[in-house]
Amino acid sequence: MRLPAWLCFGLSSVAAFAVALIGHAAEEPASQILFVQVRVKDGAYSIVSATNVSGALKTRRGAPREKDFQLVLEDKDGRELWTDSLADPTVRRLEYEDPARPGVIQVKEVKLSEAEFTVRAPARAGRRHLAIYRRSAAPAAAPNRNAAPSKELVTRLLLPTEAQP
Repeated sequence: MRLPAWLCFGLSSVAAFAVALIGHAAEEPASQILFVQVRVKDGAYSIVSATNVSGALKTRRGAPREKDFQLVLEDKDGRELWTDSLADPTVRRLEYEDPARPGVIQVKEVKLSEAEFTVRAPARAGRRHLAIYRRSAAPAAAPNRNAAPSKELVTRLLLPTEAQP
């Protein structure tokens, strides 16, 4: 008995798709996100917890904004695996109405001695440290205004080995 051509084509297409799907799954492990809970108290940084969770890290749209801190995921040799930026978690911006002038908003920045924040990063194999750098803007009177802002190492935190993918 001979099968119709359309059935043969359909079965071969399904088989090819299944082989491609199995091959793709074998090549690429499931993506994971590393969540690192960091605490800063009186200028000392420590890791509260580090957990891997299944999922894909969403990419940000548009041009990245320069913030106060640069976060860098590093391997054992100090090579950069991933980077992101973060506003200073110890600074809170408060806005309130000026009692003397109704309708006028006052802005006040308060420096906290203690804060916690979460870093979301791709769970890359070989990662060892989370480095946090403070960015300092180039002075306005500098002769080379196109110079990149400098960064100063604030802390380098050792990631727990059980959080490795």
